[in-house]
Amino acid sequence: MNLRKAIEKRRSIRAFSQKEIPEKILRFCIDQARFAPSAMNKQPLEYIIVNDRKREQIFNNIVFGGQVNNKEKKPTAYIIVLSNSNINQNPDYDVGLAVQNIVLTAFSQKMGTCILGSINQKAIRSLLNIPFNFEIKLVIALGYPAEKSITQEVESSFEYYRKNNILVVPKRKLKNIIHFNSYEE
Repeated sequence: MNLRKAIEKRRSIRAFSQKEIPEKILRFCIDQARFAPSAMNKQPLEYIIVNDRKREQIFNNIVFGGQVNNKEKKPTAYIIVLSNSNINQNPDYDVGLAVQNIVLTAFSQKMGTCILGSINQKAIRSLLNIPFNFEIKLVIALGYPAEKSITQEVESSFEYYRKNNILVVPKRKLKNIIHFNSYEE
């Protein structure tokens, strides 16, 4: 798959088949994350893959997009993105770049993902025995998609919705977000 197609077609998935993800694919996703740029090459990020019985507890401590969450089609794995605060106090760019590599790699392996920031940090920290010098930045839900997701250009409402069992994700039109040489309305 070419890069443009991957970027345009990869969407957040919120309904997953219950087929297990091979460990080698999960490792491959993390391997590709480590090739992302890192500020001053400090590389503060580490990852926890959860693909065992703890999945249920992770699921109970995250929030998917409310109206499209499907509790019967839960993710079959999670990647917890951690940042070591002893190495870098502000790793947000590193996180974004690494997570993009993870989700595109997963997509290339026919998997769906959903990046989650609304999480119960305290519960997840305790469940996974995460040291306090590590900040939980994001949780990535993974699995083989049990739904189709498409984009649609819009002018106004940006709320996603389902139509004929397809998740529709509104996106602003390019002409409404691009400016050359100065801001023009």
